Amino acid sequence: MTQHIVLVPGFFGFVNFGRLVYFAHVHELLEREFQRHGRKVQIHRVRTGPVASLRRRARDLLEVISNGVPADEPLHVIGHSSGGLDARLLACPGVDLGAAEVEPV
Repeated sequence: MTQHIVLVPGFFGFVNFGRLVYFAHVHELLEREFQRHGRKVQIHRVRTGPVASLRRRARDLLEVISNGVPADEPLHVIGHSSGGLDARLLACPGVDLGAAEVEPV
């Protein structure tokens, strides 16, 4: 069984910025440690809008999970800074991630 880890960057986050790779050391460490313990792992990096709303970013996270992680395999989500808020919003029971970007006041 493959363990799936989803890495979610924070505000102004990116997967790559030139040669700089967000979460590079985390990705390498996790792969090494899972292999050392004899476990299969697949690590997914989420591309979110760097200044998008939390709701939009949570929808991006859901899309990555829905398209890349089988429902019957373990999922671990690691968020840095506002990436943690994206993950927390997605995990809220009954959350509405509808297309509305503007909340009524």
